[in-house]
Amino acid sequence: MRSTKTRAERANRQTRRKKKRTPNIYLGQPGRRFAYTIAELKQLGLGGPTFIYGEIASGRLRAVKKRRHTLIPEEDLQAWIRGLPPTEVRTHEPAQPGQRRRARHLASTAAA
Repeated sequence: MRSTKTRAERANRQTRRKKKRTPNIYLGQPGRRFAYTIAELKQLGLGGPTFIYGEIASGRLRAVKKRRHTLIPEEDLQAWIRGLPPTEVRTHEPAQPGQRRRARHLASTAAA
């Protein structure tokens, strides 16, 4: 069964929906961030919402609330990043063609 509303009526209803507001996080200084939202941290590649909320719950990352938004102050984010463990850099020779396939084959036959 088709809807009795016209296309214009459906479009008007969609535009009347409340738009999601993001908080003002610039505090009068254009270009200088004061805080980041969880979605912005995800876009920066610092982890998904579950990971970030886990870090907040464990106390390793400080967060503040502004209305319904969870914000991470820039200073606390930088301190959290500085506290992350360094990565171990391994140097090795590049694999020869087919070497990885042979290594996987040997590992699978050894496990069986």
